[in-house]
Amino acid sequence: MYTADPFLKYYEEFLELAAHDLGAPVRKLGVFTERLTSKYTDTGSSEEVKEYVGRIHSSLEELRALVNGMKEYSKLIPQAMNFTNCDTRELLERALVSHDKLLKTEGTKIEYDDDLPVVFGDETQLNVLFKAIIDNCIKFRKKNIQLIIKITVNEEDPSHYRFQITDNGIGLRDQQQERSFFPLKRIYGKTEYPGNGLGLACVKRVAENHGGTVFFEEGREEGASIIFIIPKNQ
Repeated sequence: MYTADPFLKYYEEFLELAAHDLGAPVRKLGVFTERLTSKYTDTGSSEEVKEYVGRIHSSLEELRALVNGMKEYSKLIPQAMNFTNCDTRELLERALVSHDKLLKTEGTKIEYDDDLPVVFGDETQLNVLFKAIIDNCIKFRKKNIQLIIKITVNEEDPSHYRFQITDNGIGLRDQQQERSFFPLKRIYGKTEYPGNGLGLACVKRVAENHGGTVFFEEGREEGASIIFIIPKNQ
């Protein structure tokens, strides 16, 4: 189970400030990159120039994705929450639709019950949680093997639900699991698996904002299983 890091508060404050301060420079870089692209990637430009401009554009897209991820993470605060009755089946299906094209292309198999519960929570933040978990399953799937994602929900106790999302992907070693919830902490290189290192950090923050917790099931021989436990009512 995830345990709080004493320096995490300072990391979160840094991310909020950095996301704000990096916004304007990234936008300016985008403008100048587009100008370079339109000017130097025509048929008269050398292949070398085209390659360099393409690399600049690619690096800017990575930076833009990182800043957007930091902004999203910084917005996941308790003060911004609006509690309503949230249908978790609807939230899950919304997350699946956002990856619909890739899921169909890869022939992914999704298994979940029709009667997923209604919880009292912030719909926007819970939507981020489900989307990030599904994104994590897809990102770390095994190559040339059909991805299978299973979602189950049980009562942890009379006042809490236990959601478990299991896949047959590459998984994590037990010693990597706690680190994976830390902001910007990448377990695998970005050349192998894309991402900004903030997806599971967002999951953790949303779960804790709802008075819950999130962790990986330990001791699995194959794939990964993320468990988050949240109250039925706030």
